[in-house]
Amino acid sequence: MHSHIYDQLPRVLPSRRNLGTIVYNPTTTWETLQIKQLHGLRKQDLDMLVRMQSEYMERKNNSAGEMNTVYIPVIPHLSDAYINCFLEVKIPYVHIKDFLKSHSQGQVERKRELWGGYAGIYTDDSDLLYVLCHLGLFNNSLDLTECNAEWVPSDVTRPATVHRDQDGIELLDLSVTLLLLPSLNAYKGFYRNRLNSRSWQSSAAVHSGLSIAVHNVKWETFLLSTADRALNKRAVSEYIDDRNASTQILEQKNGWKLDLLLRKSKHDVKAQAPGAS
Repeated sequence: MHSHIYDQLPRVLPSRRNLGTIVYNPTTTWETLQIKQLHGLRKQDLDMLVRMQSEYMERKNNSAGEMNTVYIPVIPHLSDAYINCFLEVKIPYVHIKDFLKSHSQGQVERKRELWGGYAGIYTDDSDLLYVLCHLGLFNNSLDLTECNAEWVPSDVTRPATVHRDQDGIELLDLSVTLLLLPSLNAYKGFYRNRLNSRSWQSSAAVHSGLSIAVHNVKWETFLLSTADRALNKRAVSEYIDDRNASTQILEQKNGWKLDLLLRKSKHDVKAQAPGAS
């Protein structure tokens, strides 16, 4: 059923564009949400996200330190206008290293921040490293042909020379190209590659965000280019700050979730905006 989406998209939405590049951060907040790198967004949508971020910062500054940290997905909440667009996500090796360690210790299976997977389609708030694990990237069983008919295993390129850190972990980042897909009213979870994804279903409404599918993956040398250095410098800084705060957040059992108040604010602003579509 879901696989038909891939056949229908080129007919309904024949043009595709790249929205830009963001850096994976599993503990993204509204303060660190990456917006301005998304050069492919419409101006009104970019302005809306910037305004929401500013509103959050104002609330935080007025809270005298009493506002709890709330984690949100690294992919901003995007409208149907961006269906069939590409979004590139860079994943720094420090996060890959942490994920694989957590996976080996059974922590990933307990968290299961992953919804869907049938026909390679997941919710946009699924953790991208969980998605890649479920698809088989880390045990060399990856197959992206449902989403990308031209994909072949050799597309998962690796640098000719790979260095390792002090723990013997390869100094490799990931570059993941996501295809944004329509929201669904059901996402079926199942067990694959030692990871059981969650199911989500609603008879009343579709998922409030878009869906995602992995279109391509490649390994890159750590801090490959000047542009990537800037992206990774920010990501590593956020990583250190978030690791320092993570113990307190987990103790509060807030986990990582969407700030519903800001989401409501987004929809209110969009509804009031002249010429909004």
